[in-house]
Amino acid sequence: MSNTFESPARETYRPHPTGLTGQQAYQLVTAEANQYAENTALQEELGLGNNTLTEGRLNGPHTWLYLDETDNNTQNFKLNGAGNAVDKVSGVLTPGSDLLVPSAGNWAQAVTYTAGFFGFNTVVYCPREEFDRVDQAIVQARRDAKLRDDAELMHPFDNVYGVAGQALVGKRVVAGLVQRADEGLWQPFEDQVVIQVPRGGGSLLAATAFEVEQARASGCFGSNVQVRSARPNKAAETELFDGLNVQQMGTLGRLASGNQRFVQGESSFSEADTGRALGLVYQAIGKKVEPSGAAATAAMLADADENRTPTTYVTIVSGANVTDERYAHFRDAPRREQQELLKVGGPLGQANGRHTKELLGTVNDRLYRSRKKPTMHYASGPTWRYRDPSGDLRR
Repeated sequence: MSNTFESPARETYRPHPTGLTGQQAYQLVTAEANQYAENTALQEELGLGNNTLTEGRLNGPHTWLYLDETDNNTQNFKLNGAGNAVDKVSGVLTPGSDLLVPSAGNWAQAVTYTAGFFGFNTVVYCPREEFDRVDQAIVQARRDAKLRDDAELMHPFDNVYGVAGQALVGKRVVAGLVQRADEGLWQPFEDQVVIQVPRGGGSLLAATAFEVEQARASGCFGSNVQVRSARPNKAAETELFDGLNVQQMGTLGRLASGNQRFVQGESSFSEADTGRALGLVYQAIGKKVEPSGAAATAAMLADADENRTPTTYVTIVSGANVTDERYAHFRDAPRREQQELLKVGGPLGQANGRHTKELLGTVNDRLYRSRKKPTMHYASGPTWRYRDPSGDLRR
């Protein structure tokens, strides 16, 4: 595909704005998101679907609505943000340049796939033994970017264009709620609605929260519609939730989550909740998803167990890249938890199943460890490389 999409000049390219207030972040992201939403030609080229909310089966007085973001060429929601971020950077880099991509996996997939349409190469910085978290990968990629004029850092959750692209997910959630209100399925200023969003670096959380606030301001619904972030509890092995294993949120995520206007609370969940969520998601969409991709659904189940007020829960399902080992670990978590309860006669202790680094994690982990080109189809032209912490670039 020829690069025919409108892009900003270097003078206006500001992917990492600083010194923003919550209000300024909200205005900046929503303005960029509204502009990107009109770029339907790019969205169609990338194969981004026009997904809508679907009602799933949930026992009890509550209603479960889910948005399936696995139905695209990278099987995760990050492709929405990558489309906008790479489109913008094409105005400041010539084809053949490198995009430096720190990522736990899905962001690298999405950027690499998109880069092929614009003729860019990607250099992926992924957590392995040398990088315990994506935070360290970001530090290295940022250092390298400062030394090069022919490359650009593609931050996984602090790129305003990427966050604005993720807002397409929030727009789909809002559109689905409005449609259901028009059909008389709920009362938009009375019924309790909780939108659970997984919180890693905060890009999807900020993007969704800002879109929901924009809908409130437009009179689509009231404060009865809440956004909550979803995080594993302290007993969970956080490193197994690749996309959520972030030490420090991005600036936009912090600005959103720290303001009750945008994010109205946080829900925690256990590994057992995740196991139940994986089963529920599989029944709904017929796919195995990553633990991080089922995090919002796990938070819903944990909250619904205690919530006696009829509530409509909205969750985003994403990330169908997972190994059988990782999936089985979480699938069996409810049974392990029950065994622990029977054994100790009380709350689950620290021994929540032995797990070591022999489990390689997602499909992305396996690709990066073996240093092979991803098996997914990328448009002709791009070169995918792995950035080894020692400094070597390898095919």
